[in-house]
Amino acid sequence: MDAFPLVVNQQQLKLMQQAANQAIADLENQKQAGAFDSNGSQQEENLLTYGTDDYESARQLVQTIEQELQSKVQAWEETPETNQPVEISFNSYQIGLVRANLKRVMQSRADAQPSADQSETQLLQDLLEQLPEDSPQEDAD
Repeated sequence: MDAFPLVVNQQQLKLMQQAANQAIADLENQKQAGAFDSNGSQQEENLLTYGTDDYESARQLVQTIEQELQSKVQAWEETPETNQPVEISFNSYQIGLVRANLKRVMQSRADAQPSADQSETQLLQDLLEQLPEDSPQEDAD
């Protein structure tokens, strides 16, 4: 896992953490729905999404995201609205999960309140623009 810098404020870190918590909930729902049973097409999707078809490994991958973000939020020393550089160490699967869940958060908020305050949408968009492009297949080579 290579660290990459983001220039964020505390609210953006919290939005990323919410996205990670959503990814954990989604993973639990997939487990309950049998998505980690040995079934061909789902197994391939799990490999592409999590880099594994093992539920415990996928769970650990997602929990590591949440734990790192939690530590960054707790270590925040500036005022919440101040942008500062933060080093994040995620592998490409974790980046893909964060990116996908940030997009879902942004879309769900737009659907729920189309005329809502655009500042949060802008914060989410800024995060998406700073995240490296997700390409798990590059790591597989």
